[in-house]
Amino acid sequence: MATLLKIEDIHKTFEAGTVNENHVLKGLDLTVEEGDFISVIGGNGAGKSTLMNILAGGLQVDQGDILLEGKSIKQTSVRKRAKDIARVFQDPKMGTASRLTIEENMAIAKKRGAKRGLSWGVKEKDREEFKAALKELNIGLENRLKVDTQYLSGGQRQALTLVMAALVKPKLLLLDEPSMGLAPIFIQEIFDIIQDIQKQGTTVLLIEQNANKALAIADRGYVLETGKVVLSGTGKELLASEEVRKAYLGG
Repeated sequence: MATLLKIEDIHKTFEAGTVNENHVLKGLDLTVEEGDFISVIGGNGAGKSTLMNILAGGLQVDQGDILLEGKSIKQTSVRKRAKDIARVFQDPKMGTASRLTIEENMAIAKKRGAKRGLSWGVKEKDREEFKAALKELNIGLENRLKVDTQYLSGGQRQALTLVMAALVKPKLLLLDEPSMGLAPIFIQEIFDIIQDIQKQGTTVLLIEQNANKALAIADRGYVLETGKVVLSGTGKELLASEEVRKAYLGG
């Protein structure tokens, strides 16, 4: 199995040189193999969201490197990274445009990483593709293509966001606490969708507060504390770890 992503000794400090200096990432190393399902867990302030922002291109590292298929991407723009890296946020409103319909949102997602002109109308062949993708969710969205996403529930909208992220199969899918704030009825649905995406060949890097669910479905897991990886192993190994159970699984 080839290495897809390698994070080497990355550091990130906010407000450096001031009284509010915050050294968030402190020499973080992490490796992701092609096809892996990786879960990253850790408490508030561990650096999880900063890591996600750096991988997506929204933040630059102060030190270290990020290699995608052996090539450095630390200077690559967000738009160029989007060809290979898709991201789903914990707030589904950040991944969908409220005043656009389901099919219009999906049409935009299909052009991820490509130059977008002024015309992006939905073509009939695309509409059929969208219907088929949504039908897999089994929550009726395939019959609501003309509905604005602002009228969907949080769970429906997050499910749509996941489908959109997988439309143009990315090399790496970043998931930033996708079950946060969702009704319990949708949480398992969201995790099922994520597993389906990974089984279809997409490499997944998941950051999730629900450590139990995240590790249960992970090939490998990493535990972050104060900007460093302090534990790593298979998902099962970390679930069985007394240290992990006490800190993140309620004993």
